[in-house]
Amino acid sequence: MSRMGIVVIAAIMVEAISIVQYERINRIMVEEGQVVQENEANEFHARIQTVRRHQVGLVLLGLAALAFMIRRYALSEQKLREADEENARIGAELKVAYDIQQSMLPPRQFQQDEVEIFASLVPAREVGGDLFDYYVRDGKLFFCIGDVSGKGVPSAMLMSVAHSIFRMVSQRINSPAEILQVMNEELCRGNENNMFLTFFIGCLDLYSGELTFANAGHNKPFLISGEVSQLDTKANLPLGVFPETRFQQQTCTLSQGTTLVLYTDGLTEAKNSDRKQFGTGRVKEVLENCQRGDDFSPETLVTALTEAVHGFAGSEAQSDDLTLMVINYAPKLN
Repeated sequence: MSRMGIVVIAAIMVEAISIVQYERINRIMVEEGQVVQENEANEFHARIQTVRRHQVGLVLLGLAALAFMIRRYALSEQKLREADEENARIGAELKVAYDIQQSMLPPRQFQQDEVEIFASLVPAREVGGDLFDYYVRDGKLFFCIGDVSGKGVPSAMLMSVAHSIFRMVSQRINSPAEILQVMNEELCRGNENNMFLTFFIGCLDLYSGELTFANAGHNKPFLISGEVSQLDTKANLPLGVFPETRFQQQTCTLSQGTTLVLYTDGLTEAKNSDRKQFGTGRVKEVLENCQRGDDFSPETLVTALTEAVHGFAGSEAQSDDLTLMVINYAPKLN
C-alpha cells in the first residue's frame, strides 16, 4: 500500500467518525425538542458529555489504527527495499558468471582452408549447463558438444569442470573414446548430487577427412552430404553415471563439402503452447530447405534453425539451454 493510500484511508476514517457523531448529537437534539426545559438541562449536558467522550475514544482508536498501518507499511517498504538490493546483487554476480562462462568458449565463428565453423549458445537462465568447444592440433580438428542435467548455477559449475577436463585430456590423447573414459572417471569422483552430462566428441583429420568420434548419450548429429541424415552413432551412457563405463569409438570418412550439425536437446525438445516438441523431423526439414537455397553456410544453418525453433515455440518461454554447432568440411582440391 502506498503512502497516498494510507492518507486517504485516514481521511475517510476521520470523516466517518465525524459524520457518525454528528448524527448521534442531532438525534439527541431532535428527541429533546427545540427548547430544553430547565429541569432537564443537567441530564442533557451529561448525555452530551458522554457522546463527546465516545467521540474522543473513537478518534483515538482511529489514530492508533492509522499508526499501526503506517508502521506495517514502513516495515514492508524496508523489506522490499532490502529484497530489491539483494536481487540486484545476485543479478550482478550472475552477470559476471555469465561473462566468465562465455569467455571460456571458443569464438562463435572459425574458418581456415579446410573447415568452417559457426556455433551458438543461448542459456535458458543467466548461466547454463550446455557447452561446445573446438580447436585444431596437429592437423586435426577436435570438437565437442555437451549438455549437463538440470539448469542454472549447479549445471554451469559442472559444465566448467567438464570443459576444463576435455581441454586438458584432448591435448595429449587423440582417441575420443579414451578422452570420454578419462572424463567419466574424473566426473564420477565426488558426484554426490548424481549429476550427469551427455557428451559428443569428434576428431576430424583435416587432410584425409577421416572422422573419429564417440558418443556419451548425446543427440545424434545431422550429416549433410548430398542428402540430410543423422550420423549413425552408438549412444553409450552419459558421463558421470558409472565410473567403469566403457565407450565405443566409431569412424567414417567425410567427403568434400560435407556438413555436420551438432545440437543439444534444447532444440529438439523445445515445446509450443500445445506442448508439442520441435523434434528431429522439423530439424531435418529446416536443413533440407536450407540445402535448396543458394547460401548453405554454417552461419545460415544456425540462424535458420534458431529462427525456426523460436517461431515454433511462439510465446512459450525457453525451457532449456539451446546450443548449435555447424561444421563444414571443405578442403581445397589439389
